[in-house]
This record gives sequence, structure tokens and C-alpha cells, in this order.
Amino acid sequence: MKMPRYSLDLSEDDKKRIESCRTDLSWRELSFGAKLKVLVLEKLQAYEDEKKAEGIKDFGVEEEN
Repeated sequence: MKMPRYSLDLSEDDKKRIESCRTDLSWRELSFGAKLKVLVLEKLQAYEDEKKAEGIKDFGVEEEN
């Protein structure tokens, strides 16, 4: 399955913040796009966990059978 591509405008300062937000070797080895994906997915997971704790069940994503 081909993944859609998205364009994102970031300042050089934002890029530097993303590149340096972690110090572990695995972070340094990831491409910039992979780092963005990791950060977005982690934030989304935290948001969903927070909503589950509040008792909200619908996150706007339909489950697959």
C-alpha cells in the first residue's frame, strides 16, 4: 500500500529542535521524516490515552474488521 505524502513548512529553528530533542543513537540514525513520524505518532498515542482515561471512546478513526 502506497502511503500518501504530506508537505510541512518548518523553520530552521523547528528543524533543529526536532533533530536535537533526543540524544540516543537510534534517534540520530533516523531520517528527518522518520523523526517527524515518531513524534506525531507518540503525541497521537498520548492524546488517545488521555481521552480513554476521560471515558471518551471515539477518536474519529473507524476500526477495521
